[in-house]
Amino acid sequence: MSKSNLNRTNRKVLQVQVLVYIALFVHYIITGLAHAKLEDKVKGHEHNPDYAPLRAIGRFRWFFFTGWNFGLQMILLLLAITDEVSKLINLPLIQRPVEKIRYTFFWYLVFPSSLLVVSTFWSIWYIDRELIFPKIVDDFYPSWLNHTLHTLIVIPLIIEVLAQIKHGNVRVSRRRAAIVLLSYCFIYQTLYLLIYFRHGIWLYPIYKTLTWNQRIVFIIFKTLLIFAYQQLGLLFLRKMNFKSNLKTL
Repeated sequence: MSKSNLNRTNRKVLQVQVLVYIALFVHYIITGLAHAKLEDKVKGHEHNPDYAPLRAIGRFRWFFFTGWNFGLQMILLLLAITDEVSKLINLPLIQRPVEKIRYTFFWYLVFPSSLLVVSTFWSIWYIDRELIFPKIVDDFYPSWLNHTLHTLIVIPLIIEVLAQIKHGNVRVSRRRAAIVLLSYCFIYQTLYLLIYFRHGIWLYPIYKTLTWNQRIVFIIFKTLLIFAYQQLGLLFLRKMNFKSNLKTL
């Protein structure tokens, strides 16, 4: 394949990637707007204890780890769109620093957080959905909204990993990545516990069924799991980059 054909092919790939990311970003905005209206949907049911989980979702929606992860994904999409558009219109002074931030941000937070959300949510769901997403919530919480927050978030991960493998020269410090991720988890977990101590509400029902010893074990397990996702992902990236570099020798 000639250089011009290769460039044309790469340009087409970038264009498709940008369109996919824009479509996802628009869908995420719609999701955010729909989520913001959840609190209004339970008006008239304020004194019904069955709707307590939905009231918690509406009132404390930005204190759920899922909500934090959704915010991370939106930032990633903005970075990715800016990066790819800068490549298409040839703005290297903007593209290069944005690309570095994009890749670093992805491995520091987005990749491990998204995998934790998907794996823990659906694992607990299939064991007993009442522990994570009570069935009563379905009365006001549409299925598409649930899948956007807990399933669709895998798509940007796949695209990003494939793009970085193709790039072939992505460098991310595993030590710095670990420090940032663990600090992020500590901040979130502190705020999560403060919600309980101040308002007496466990945002995720599974915590109600556990003793304090079990809660501590569960928190440690989640922290180790998200850390493992990050470090294994970086090891995989390094291995694929090594293979890519060998092919170019």
